[in-house]
Amino acid sequence: MFAGSSISNRRQVKNVMGSTAKAAQRLVQTLKFSFIVAGALFVFVTYKVPAKGQHPADPTMALVISLIALADVAIGFLAPQFLVRSNRSSSGASSLQTPTQQWFARCVLSLAFFQSCNLFAVVLHFVHANSSFVEVLFAVGMLSMIVWSPGTPPGGEGGAGAI
Repeated sequence: MFAGSSISNRRQVKNVMGSTAKAAQRLVQTLKFSFIVAGALFVFVTYKVPAKGQHPADPTMALVISLIALADVAIGFLAPQFLVRSNRSSSGASSLQTPTQQWFARCVLSLAFFQSCNLFAVVLHFVHANSSFVEVLFAVGMLSMIVWSPGTPPGGEGGAGAI
């Protein structure tokens, strides 16, 4: 009697974890698509609304802002791996979230870093920076969101691969 109920409970827990992981993966897919659409709208607005500044931006300032934006993209790809290592080493705060919630938070963080590159491009456009800086940042920001793959959430079934 007890052995049968134990097996039944394990199956229920596995089904719930699998459905939660699938829901989280669908939500990340939707967020990724939404971030790409938002980035495309930033590009559209930037090319439709001319910058009204009197003086062009200092090239040194534009270069520094561009380097910060490119660093954000690198952090977007590297931060999730760093956070996985730090969660394994610290047990206090990470025990408050499930592994799927931690995976979801890392995905949103990556998307936010990629989108920040697009936002830096918008800022450079409106301060009259060289258009090549703006175009490179938009290209890097959009391509990083398109190429990025969150993988499968913990407790998810098989390899969903790239989104």
